[in-house]
Order: sequence, then structure tokens, then C-alpha cells
Amino acid sequence: MTFSRSEWLLADLDEAVKAADTGNMLQASQLAAACRRDGVISGVLSTRTKGLLSLPRSITAPDPEVAKRFAADFDAMFPMAELEQILGDGILLCIGVGEFVQPAWSRLPVLRRLDPERLSYRWNEDRWYYSSTQGLLPITPGDGRWFLFLPGGHVTPWKNGIWAALGRCFIAKQAAFFMRENYSSKLANAARVVTSPLGANAEDRQAHLDQVVDWGINAAFELPPGYDLKLIEANGRGYEVFSDIMEKSDREAVICLSGQTVTLDGGAGFQNGAIFQSIRNDLIQSDAIGLASHIIEQGAFLWGHLNGADGLQIGLRWETTPPKDRNMEATATVQAANAAKAWQDAGVDVDVDELARRYGVPIRAAAPAVLPPVTISGGDAVETAVDFEDAAANQLAEKMTEHGVERCQHGANNRCPRCGIERVRDFDVMPDGTHQWRVIWRAIPQLTEPEVPS
Repeated sequence: MTFSRSEWLLADLDEAVKAADTGNMLQASQLAAACRRDGVISGVLSTRTKGLLSLPRSITAPDPEVAKRFAADFDAMFPMAELEQILGDGILLCIGVGEFVQPAWSRLPVLRRLDPERLSYRWNEDRWYYSSTQGLLPITPGDGRWFLFLPGGHVTPWKNGIWAALGRCFIAKQAAFFMRENYSSKLANAARVVTSPLGANAEDRQAHLDQVVDWGINAAFELPPGYDLKLIEANGRGYEVFSDIMEKSDREAVICLSGQTVTLDGGAGFQNGAIFQSIRNDLIQSDAIGLASHIIEQGAFLWGHLNGADGLQIGLRWETTPPKDRNMEATATVQAANAAKAWQDAGVDVDVDELARRYGVPIRAAAPAVLPPVTISGGDAVETAVDFEDAAANQLAEKMTEHGVERCQHGANNRCPRCGIERVRDFDVMPDGTHQWRVIWRAIPQLTEPEVPS
């Protein structure tokens, strides 16, 4: 069981920071859970977590069938609600923990988020433990049971979390809220005063005071001569101090979670409500990369083990590039391609492969080139001359050999008549008796037809 804590002081925040440095995450996790009960913090945090997990997701693998099967099992093995909670823990504490359980009705283990308040770190072992009814359980990420999410790094990740900053905002806002409510309950209602004339007896004064005490809605009074009835309202502005503290606490909390103030101030395009206008884009990308890498290492690995595939070869990513940026990238790529074609038409030899690499255009490696058919002449079969210059081919072969380049510009790893080079097979014997293949290139020999005696 876990227990919520509702009353917090700044002294408690200091104790939580000191306890976290010893490896005890109880107070830090309880403070992070208390922050989630704040409306502003909860709303912005859900925008960051739900917004990311709702973005388009792509899964790749060397074997397309493996990628297709993993994509079909992803939502069942990694429920969105559990990923959202673990990602939220990672944002606040830079630590999240879960375990894979095997439901009786499922053929796959399912990820379940665990409350991080039961986590503890032992410095002498450099290992995390989880407190349960069975005692302290050692956590081994990727063993098929545990899922440990550490987006803040492996060394003191809690120091990189925003829980302390949000905790200070939450505590200040909570104290200001109750003080403002107390101020309102005492001074928001005007004081009712009845003035008695000089010489009024005690019975008359008490009778009129009882009338004022019983003052109800739309009350009407008939006062004898000399009596006066009025309201005295507080003209102080002390409540503004508390409202200002609450407003500044909300602002700081939003900046901690979203990295900007558009959520509070609004701005151009904010009415669209997209996550890219609400959360700074680099934060979205960081969350996506961190979560995807942990899922592959600890979750996809388990899925692959159970399904006879290499889960570490699977690629997972969320599309975090804003649509506007993708449109700009596409426009720039088209313009670069048109420019390259214009230069080629002008007789300039443009390196298209390098241009594609710079603009992120995926290209397939060219198939190994083969020599054109040879012509047989005379009594001996010989190759006809290939159309290239000896000096250039020799120079290219020597340079590729010197730097150990295994493929030519056209993707050939054995022979390329366009470059005029071919690879020579040879190896070196190492001191331990093993051998190591060498990369040796040479120019393709230029053979000509021998003269036929007349």
C-alpha cells in the first residue's frame, strides 16, 4: 500500500531533498504525488505525457514481419495508461519503475507501473531496490520482470528531476490559498454596526443588537430617533499578496513542465491547441527518445525472447517533428534536388549522395557493379579494354587501400568498372595464430588483344 500526504511545509521539502541524497525516495515521491493533485501542474503534465503518447508511432526492424508483429502487440504489452504514469514519474523524479506481470488471459506479459515511493538506492552496491511485502527486492532492469526508467541518467537521477522546484511552488501556493481563504472568511463580510443614542437603556440597545445579529436577506429596519445602522467594510488589500503568490507559483510550475510561458500567456497559433505550441519541442523529443530506448532495451528485448526474434534490432520512435517543420524540410529537400539538377545540367559534377545525406534523404546502396560482356578474339580469350584512365584508377586504389575503405563510391565491395578498381583477397597472420583479412584495392588490369601473326 501507498499513503498520500496532504500537509507540506518548506521544512519538509528540505528533509525530502536530504533523504533523496541518501537513496530514500519516499518523501520525494510523496511530494511529487502531492504536486499531481494541483490543477495547473496536473493539467500541464498530462499535456506533456498524453500529448507525446498520442503522437504517431513508427516501429521498424530488419525483418518487416517482426516489426509488424511487435506493432500489433505494443498496446497490449505497454498500455498507454501505464506508460503515461511511468513517463510522468520520469519527468518529475527522473525515476520511474514498473514490472511485467503475466495475466492469465494474455499470451504476453503486461507492463504495470509501481509507485516510486518504495524505491531505494544503495550506494555501496550501486543498485536499486523495491520495498514489498516480501522485503527488499533487488531490481535488475531487462531481466524480464523489472522495468526501470532513468531519463535523468544513472548517477543521482533524482537531482535532475523537477520535483523539488515544483514542490516549492506547490507548498507556497497551498499556504497562500489557505491564508487567502482565512482572510476572506474574516474580512470579506462587512461588519454590521448599530449606534444607540445617548441615554438609551440596556434593554433597547440589546433589542436592536439582536435585530442586527438576525440580519437576513432583504432585511428592513425601523429605528427610533437617535439610532443609526451602517456597514463597515475592510478597505485593506492584504488578499492581493496571497493571490500574487499563487499566480507566481503557477507560472513557475508551468515553466518547469513546459519550458515556456505560452500555456499561461497564449500567443500566435496557441489557439490550435497542439502539443507543439504547449510544450517546448526539445522537451518532447527528449521524452520520446528516452522512453523509446528504455522500451527497446527492457521491453522489446523481452518480447523478442518470447517470440523468437531479436528485440534489440527493433526501432521505435514517436514522430516529434512539428508538421510545420516537416513541411519546411520537404520544401528544402525539393529545392536542393532542383539545384543539383541545374548544376548537373550546367556540367558540374555534383555529389548527389552527399547532398542526400545532408538533407536526410534515405538512399539504397547500389548493387555491386559487374563488367560488361567481353569479346573473344583469336586463339586466347582476353578481356577488352575498359573505358577508364590507368593513372586515376591506380591513385584511387592506393588511397582506398591506405584508409581501409571497403566500398567504392558506387557501393561495390568487389569490383567496379566505373571506378576501374577491383579488390584483392589477402590476409595477415596474427601472433596468436589467427588471421585477419586485409583491404587491398588495385586498378583493373588493362588487357588488349594480342597481335595475330599474318
